[in-house]
Amino acid sequence: MALVSLVDGRRQWFKSRQGLDACETSREISFCGHAITAPGVFVVEDALEDSRFADNPLVLGEPFIRFYADYPLTMPNGSRIGTLCVLDAPPRQFTGEDREILIELARLVEGEINTMAMATTDEISGLSNSRGFRVVGDTILAVTRRLQHQAALLMLDLDGLKRINDVHGHADGDLAINAFGRCLLKSFRDSDVVARIGGDEFCVLLTAILPEQVDTALSNLRRQVAVFNATLAGSGHSNTAWARSPSIPPGISLWTH
Repeated sequence: MALVSLVDGRRQWFKSRQGLDACETSREISFCGHAITAPGVFVVEDALEDSRFADNPLVLGEPFIRFYADYPLTMPNGSRIGTLCVLDAPPRQFTGEDREILIELARLVEGEINTMAMATTDEISGLSNSRGFRVVGDTILAVTRRLQHQAALLMLDLDGLKRINDVHGHADGDLAINAFGRCLLKSFRDSDVVARIGGDEFCVLLTAILPEQVDTALSNLRRQVAVFNATLAGSGHSNTAWARSPSIPPGISLWTH
């Protein structure tokens, strides 16, 4: 069996898999949850002989894992997001040549992930770009329809951005975009999809949400922008760009210097 396993706080899910039917498992029983903190290749040649895994449900039951080896997938910023791992039911020995091959394959996977991340991420704001929003949004909406959950789509414009670019330069315009992106990320849930889809256009897709929760999220955004305004006003900057949507009054401002 071979897996590209991505790990978050509660689970591991398989971006790609061969020889295994499961799509995800709890992080509590995952081998990758242990291995992602290892500095290099992580090997368990016989799980029944390893006190960390001898009573693991994946060892005692299907798929009856005995052998496990992986290498952590590391992003350019140093964060580890998962592993490339190989597993088998019988115990196995893992040679030095096996280690070199696993590392080379893992670096190929890292390259693929980094390429996709660059293609779907807005460089200025750090948010998803329009392509990334469509890729993630289509998947999330399909799940939302299947589970019969409610969803909401918010559209927001950063008005006045052209004036900032014309008067103060594009570097200050980029600062306004980046600052507003940070306000959005602080205001919404980790499960919400936040994107910059155009020059001054942003959107947020919220799923499994009730109408009153949308109002709460918008109140969070008002508060984050107000805090940012107050902090920047106190530092002596006086130029303003407006962040506005149909649900947000135009009195909310975003400041940049």
